[in-house]
Amino acid sequence: MDERDHRDNDSDSPTMPGTRAPGDVVGAGALTPPPLSNAPLSDAPTLPHGSPIPGGTHAFPSIRPAPPSTSNISAFQSLQPGVLFGGRYEILGVLGQGGMGAVYKARDRELDRLIALKVIRPELATDPAILQRFKQELILARNITHKNVVRIYDLSEADGIRFISMEYVDGEDLRTLLRHRGKLSPQEAIAVVEQVCRALDSAHSEGVIHRDLKPQNIMRDKHGRIVVMDFGLARSLGDSGMTQTGAVVGTLEYMSPEQALGTTLDQRSDIFSVGLIFYELLTGKAPYEADTAIASLMKRTREDARSASDVEASVPKSLSAIVSRCLEREPANRYHSAVELLQQLTTWEANPDITAETLSKMIAHPIVRRSRFSVDLPGKSWMWIAGAVLVIVLATFAGRTLLNRAPAATENAGRGIPPLSRGEYVAILPMKVLGDEKALGYVAEGIEEALAAKLFQLKQVHLASAATAEDVAKKNLPLAKLARELGVNLIVQGNVQGNGDKLRVVLTLTDATSGGNDGRLRWSQDFPGATGDVLALEDQIYATVASALELKPSDEEQARVGAHPTENVKAYDL
Repeated sequence: MDERDHRDNDSDSPTMPGTRAPGDVVGAGALTPPPLSNAPLSDAPTLPHGSPIPGGTHAFPSIRPAPPSTSNISAFQSLQPGVLFGGRYEILGVLGQGGMGAVYKARDRELDRLIALKVIRPELATDPAILQRFKQELILARNITHKNVVRIYDLSEADGIRFISMEYVDGEDLRTLLRHRGKLSPQEAIAVVEQVCRALDSAHSEGVIHRDLKPQNIMRDKHGRIVVMDFGLARSLGDSGMTQTGAVVGTLEYMSPEQALGTTLDQRSDIFSVGLIFYELLTGKAPYEADTAIASLMKRTREDARSASDVEASVPKSLSAIVSRCLEREPANRYHSAVELLQQLTTWEANPDITAETLSKMIAHPIVRRSRFSVDLPGKSWMWIAGAVLVIVLATFAGRTLLNRAPAATENAGRGIPPLSRGEYVAILPMKVLGDEKALGYVAEGIEEALAAKLFQLKQVHLASAATAEDVAKKNLPLAKLARELGVNLIVQGNVQGNGDKLRVVLTLTDATSGGNDGRLRWSQDFPGATGDVLALEDQIYATVASALELKPSDEEQARVGAHPTENVKAYDL
């Protein structure tokens, strides 16, 4: 069985991006209030949880929000079982929690029905990007009326807290189901996927693609009804406003190849994600197994998955062929709609002895293989190209900024520690890896590079050379001497630790102008997360560091730091 099925928690709660369910049965929930700081090691991937720091913490740094009021945070903390929220909703329990907020089981006293409340953390509620994501979920989901799509009731505010009210599904998500069962029979798996197809057909008919389908976002209630939820990353096919060209959104383990590459998406991207889920339901394993989520993503863009029938002998070859067509790397070779896939499944159910060749002939568009002399170069050649793109992107960022910025911290090297009144001269020391160097080394390097690339865009920050900082750090000097040699007054350092897909990043910011040889600790924070969510983790870390530095970037700087050093996830595994 895929090691992900042995995790205590998975990449996402089914109804809240970035949340984790504290218990296996999502519908029943657990009566535990969400913590606001120092959460235990979690694998919530979308937005790792972190405690708020003075000035407010926000997950997307494009606009600096006002700090949340003490009363709002107190109101959020008070949402425990038995509390009447907004004079209407009786809190019954916690269904999931994470970096963006929490999901509660509640009773709507006005309508006398059970509902789920998705609540945004107060320190994030003023961030326009997060509010837009919540509004997007409400607007798009309201346009889709189908029994297999979760019903969204309203986006509202009470006691200074923003929330979405939605249908409460009494059941469990597919990840929990797989954890308990291992795999499903072909007939049971088909029953699940057919209902997912009907939900997607309803969404696609409204011009909406989901973009974040995964077992955690698909619920099965006690009567066998399947409910697709979490349209927070969904978008209209005709709308380009939510995501930049080249931006990567979604969960790495369930992205289509074109989604990973940041290219234009259509409904066939959702079909690929359905194929990944279908494969797991039938075999209990992921089709692209690898040491890390990013390595799995790379395989997805360059290799064909093993046939499900080769992995699990109980899967009929003709049914396996249906799964394989969903997983075709070229969108043109997949089923072009959820209806096409649904028709193939109903045909197979009527005649399980049908051959894969007969099923294939029923589809009007044949599979066309690209020449092996394709420009999609294999192996190391492709990696060199990706690496070159990364260098060019970073060089472009640097070139734009160097023309109009103050001298870098490196120019002060050997001149002592500049006073804070002169500005913030910052050095980012190499992060220590506590654990598997092979699995976590790329995470540490990626976080260092991303944080440096973003801070470098800000005129207020004078950043020491990464190479110089690495050389000086090897000398194991007391912090004050190290700062003097680098010519900086602030030092960022930390470590990455973890096991499996779970990880924790610990960062500190130290003021070298006071506190003697060790300096004065100005800020420290833990960032729990998952290896499959490096990009979101980098955003979270940058946002909190920028807030700790009390930076006020210009509009142009905000636009630049909104991107990762590369939006191509593959480059992070070079």
